[in-house]
Amino acid sequence: MDFNSLLSSNRNKAIFALIALFLVFMVSSLILSRPNPDEGIHTIGGWLLLQGTVLYSELFSMYAPGSYFIMAAFYSFFPADFVLSRFLMLAINLASLVAFFVLCRKLMDEKPALIASFFYVVWSVFTISWNIVLEPFITFFSILMVYFILSFLESRKLKHLALAGVFIASIVLMK
Repeated sequence: MDFNSLLSSNRNKAIFALIALFLVFMVSSLILSRPNPDEGIHTIGGWLLLQGTVLYSELFSMYAPGSYFIMAAFYSFFPADFVLSRFLMLAINLASLVAFFVLCRKLMDEKPALIASFFYVVWSVFTISWNIVLEPFITFFSILMVYFILSFLESRKLKHLALAGVFIASIVLMK
């Protein structure tokens, strides 16, 4: 399947336009924004955790441990780089947009789901941060939690309820 066949339907064109709009806003904000002080806390905390530092004993923090573990896992595969870490946030935000669209499709028809996703993009630019902070993770886990709760209510399959519980626990670990 080539790119032209992917753009053959209006639906696919709208989805690609939505993702492109999101990426333009996020990448420009990613490059032009000044560092948030919390970014240093999360990036250095994750790096120190990877170096063997004991959280809350050798490293004081007022934050829950979730962000440190995520950043440590990220740094175990990629170098501990500030800009690269911001691209992780971009990926998390993009995954949130896709998950939000899938959730909206579960609740409504395609056109209202696309409109809701467009407003999600606009809202993301002003509220969800591309910085290395907690909110992108919490948003992503919250969308997945709602999706799996709805899936459980539809199917009564316990695996959906268990997955919703995993995402609730992830939210608690982040905040």
